[in-house]
Amino acid sequence: MIHKIIKGLSIIIALLLIIYIGFLKWPKASINSKEVTAEISAGDLFEAFNNDEQKAEVLYLGKALVVSGVIDDKYNDETGAPVLILNSEDGSPAALVTLEKTEASKLSNYNIGDQIKIKAQCSGLIMEVTLGKGIIIE
Repeated sequence: MIHKIIKGLSIIIALLLIIYIGFLKWPKASINSKEVTAEISAGDLFEAFNNDEQKAEVLYLGKALVVSGVIDDKYNDETGAPVLILNSEDGSPAALVTLEKTEASKLSNYNIGDQIKIKAQCSGLIMEVTLGKGIIIE
């Protein structure tokens, strides 16, 4: 009897382990395959959220956007992913963009003050508009 219980538990544990490993190997959704909803400047995106956050969430939240702006700051987050702060036209911070780790080498070609265009997924407004899964377009 105990032998059957142990055998049954072993099979369940093995199946759970296989499912877990499969989940880890599952390909992550890439922004490359997402259709662009809008092309907008960092400043205009920030203004859209600042003026009417609910309307902006309907238009942009969770969607792939092409966002352009001037690099105000760049650094790596705690996971090593490159992060950019993009300014609006008046020079104030408008967007925080976390890029894919694979974009680090492309980002090294850009300096603070350079214009950049990024495709990324909008996550909403915190202090500035946050975007993730970003890739550099130009």
